[in-house]
Amino acid sequence: MAKFVIYLQPLEEGGYMATVPALPGCVTWGDTRKETLHRVTEAIEGYIASLKKHGEEIPPGIEQATVDTVEVALV
Repeated sequence: MAKFVIYLQPLEEGGYMATVPALPGCVTWGDTRKETLHRVTEAIEGYIASLKKHGEEIPPGIEQATVDTVEVALV
């Protein structure tokens, strides 16, 4: 089992978009946070299955990471 950092961003028109920085192009959307998290899990699983099928290297997940945010002034 591997863990991946995802970015979950609220969309202006409603719903959420999820991206997985370690897996380029792995993006999905959902109407709710719960739905988006479910869909991004499926997207990651499909992405990794495709990498395996094509004999490509699987990026390592994160096992123990601290994710935080910082605020910066937009000047």
